[in-house]
Amino acid sequence: MIPIASLMIWMVAGAAVRELLRAPSFFTDYGACPYEYCVYGKWVTLQKTPVFQAPSLKSRQIALLPKTMPIQALTGHVITYGKIFTVTKAHQPYQPNDQLVVYTYYGEGSYLVWFKGKMYTESLMVSPYTDDATKRCLGKDPHCWGQFSSPPSLDWWVKIQWGNGRTGWVPGHNGYRYKNQDGGRF
Repeated sequence: MIPIASLMIWMVAGAAVRELLRAPSFFTDYGACPYEYCVYGKWVTLQKTPVFQAPSLKSRQIALLPKTMPIQALTGHVITYGKIFTVTKAHQPYQPNDQLVVYTYYGEGSYLVWFKGKMYTESLMVSPYTDDATKRCLGKDPHCWGQFSSPPSLDWWVKIQWGNGRTGWVPGHNGYRYKNQDGGRF
């Protein structure tokens, strides 16, 4: 016979696993710009840039823009693949060992997260763009309250307009392809 305490632990752990399995494996955030100070508007290409008919590398390439070409970034969408963020110290409403599924990064440590069946914005106080997202919150920083199981990953596509009004899609980040009017590089 299974002791009652063991059964209760198994039931609670099972509920947590079921909750994580309900979270989407990926999320498409239409209109999102996934960097601090990221804004759509007037951009300039910083290298030769392929333009696609649709937001996919499998789509037909319709142009190859030269370096320093002015473009208008109209909108974009970010496809993020859910990554686990484990709470390491109490931070309301979370308790140690709670797990959030993390999606789009909005800047200044804020992300779109899934927790207990709800999706909302949460400040994790961690940037995904430093050397190792899994180790960023291991120090004694009082603002750190959790850590990633693996670095967040995303696909970002930007709808642009150039030249005589032609439009197409470009990959949002492939080694700093663009510069906006404020000097931000993406």
